[in-house]
Amino acid sequence: MRVFVTGSSSGLAAALLPRLCASEAVSAVVGLDLRPTAFQHPKFECRQGDMCAPGLEQAMQGCQAVVHAGYAVMQRELSNAQLYANNVGGALQVFKAARAVGAVRTINISSVSVYGSGENLDENAPLKPSPLFTYARHKARIERLTRADFPEVVHLRAHLIFGPHSQPFLRQMCQAWFCIMPPAPVARLQVVHEDDVADAVCRCLMSRDVHGTFNLAASEVVTLPALVRHGRRGVVPLPLAWVQRLVRVARLLGHRDEYTWLDVMGTTLTVQCQRAEQLLGWRATRTPWQAVDDTRRWAVVPAVTFEGKHP
Repeated sequence: MRVFVTGSSSGLAAALLPRLCASEAVSAVVGLDLRPTAFQHPKFECRQGDMCAPGLEQAMQGCQAVVHAGYAVMQRELSNAQLYANNVGGALQVFKAARAVGAVRTINISSVSVYGSGENLDENAPLKPSPLFTYARHKARIERLTRADFPEVVHLRAHLIFGPHSQPFLRQMCQAWFCIMPPAPVARLQVVHEDDVADAVCRCLMSRDVHGTFNLAASEVVTLPALVRHGRRGVVPLPLAWVQRLVRVARLLGHRDEYTWLDVMGTTLTVQCQRAEQLLGWRATRTPWQAVDDTRRWAVVPAVTFEGKHP
């Protein structure tokens, strides 16, 4: 099997590429990203380019499977139109090209943030992303569009992905001297280790008949303050309202939505993963505490700032 991976310089790809190349069922892996990919392996070929630019179908020729992991979580210097073009337009371009080359499996890395909020949600729960979280709205938009136009796409809805290559704001949170405290009752959530997400991708690729959507999360329900305080002493609690006021000032000074995730920090969101367990044989192997320990232990790993972003 020849596998095409978008966002090959992303944090998730850093966990996924070694696993793909180690598989006997995978003959070659082709990665596409605007930035060069540090990973090296005899089976791996890195191509620098924009998934939104012409030539994507040609780059995908000969690939039997496609994994779409190219997306931007934070807006940073991107305009609203550029962010949408990358996250939504880019995804549709990838799915269109995958169909054109005859890929037998197309996997989209999505997010449980498409649900907005709720407890013990399964994959049939309605998509109600927070209007404050642009990334979540883009992921929900992609899923809605693919239901009719690209029903063959498999969506993996991952909860907060922790690990050595997690998003910078999660890495910073794990190392911060302060702990952001949402109002009581403290919001409950789950996390998932990057290696477990990579495992789910591989199981989808190797399964003969897999379709639809799968939630991915460790079963234990936790809170962000508990995660930040895990294994540490002297962490100073800061009320979420205080931090949000500081963020509003930062935005007035020109910062984009670097701290958009704070807007949904006080929201409870938990999911069930029975579908992944039953159809993929998948189960999270790392607890939330192990995932945070890995994130903190490997803090020296260069943070991944952009994941396949559009310039």
